Amino acid sequence: MLDPSLYAGMVRKLKRGTRNDRRVNQRVHAKRRAKERYDIDLTTEDLREMSRNIQNNDVETHRGSITNTRTFHVLNWRGQELPVVYDKIRKVVVTFLPIETLNTGPRAMNKKDEDG
Repeated sequence: MLDPSLYAGMVRKLKRGTRNDRRVNQRVHAKRRAKERYDIDLTTEDLREMSRNIQNNDVETHRGSITNTRTFHVLNWRGQELPVVYDKIRKVVVTFLPIETLNTGPRAMNKKDEDG
């Protein structure tokens, strides 16, 4: 069952298949991963601020592209380094990666999954 608080502050009625529909789903996913991996409760405004920081190059480091539309960044959020994936098209943080990706990068995670 989905936690309704994950959708707080987001548009309620969306047409399926629209850009906003995917953006909302990406924010929900990012909030869930932040809670799961770092025990951080983020608001929609927190995610917007993170996105603005990435857009304004106020991030600690840009680690490269994952795909044509997604990039890997390390954000310094309230004193904690967080590896994130950012969607350049929708201008939203998509997910929070495990802390191990600070050393290995997101590509190494994929290779480990393929090998195992």
